[in-house]
Amino acid sequence: KTFRKMLLLPQDGLLSRMPGSFEVSIKSEAGDWLQVGHFDGLCNVTTEDGWHEAVLDKPRSARFVRLVISRNCGDPEFLTLRGLRFE
Repeated sequence: KTFRKMLLLPQDGLLSRMPGSFEVSIKSEAGDWLQVGHFDGLCNVTTEDGWHEAVLDKPRSARFVRLVISRNCGDPEFLTLRGLRFE
């Protein structure tokens, strides 16, 4: 699949639990993981329909994608998401 952005949808009323900072890697043909993006400040980037956008510098094609979440938007205990899309 080729994609350029990831959209994250927080649980209703629980914005503090969604990822606020994460790294995106794709698996290469040789089997290595290549980091293609790092995103901070997602807590404040919202579209009209409630999705939060993380846009890569250019389109990427991959069969496997890895997200490494380093922090949420402030909840002291939980990390949750209602939806994740790749476009």
